[in-house]
Amino acid sequence: MKSTSNTPLAKKKHTLNPYVLLYFVIIIGGLLSYIITPGAYDRQIIHGKTAIDPLSYHSIEKYPLNNEMLKKLNYKEIIETKNATLCKQINEAEWNKKTIIKADTETKGEFSLLKIQEDFITFNTTKLFDIIYFDAFAPDKQPQLWTKEIFEKISSMTKKDGILTTYSAKGEVRRKLINSGFEVERLPGPPGKRQIIRAIKK
Repeated sequence: MKSTSNTPLAKKKHTLNPYVLLYFVIIIGGLLSYIITPGAYDRQIIHGKTAIDPLSYHSIEKYPLNNEMLKKLNYKEIIETKNATLCKQINEAEWNKKTIIKADTETKGEFSLLKIQEDFITFNTTKLFDIIYFDAFAPDKQPQLWTKEIFEKISSMTKKDGILTTYSAKGEVRRKLINSGFEVERLPGPPGKRQIIRAIKK
């Protein structure tokens, strides 16, 4: 029997909260920056043992997730087994204490990780870094981390020919990096992101 009513039938739609989606994208992106880097480094033999070169990795986070929250995210279900093992080591490493991470079970490669719980704005160091992954929220969401002073600070702790990379490809970010002593180029981004920035310290 056909309905003679002109009232359209309502369809129930199930939508994902955009903030929930954004949260998982940020967390996964941060962890991938740990996972991808060790696999990209050259390896060298030290005292008959294969190791990743360079060996030192620092991470700065003001509000780290606690272990209970990390367990609920259940990364081992969405990434390869060997990366899940690496991810577990990184998550369980103590804050503000250098930890040796076994990066590659096949070659016995390893690197040191220092997770620093601190606000980057107040963070100071005498170290110079080869690569900086700048993974702050977007400039319109967290403007205090995209200022001229912040990029000058990053420049001061980056080695000559060192690299900074960030997901933001905005013109204002590019200009501030150039004014802070970087040579900047836009590169194709990952799925869902048209471009990213790679900046080289000059």
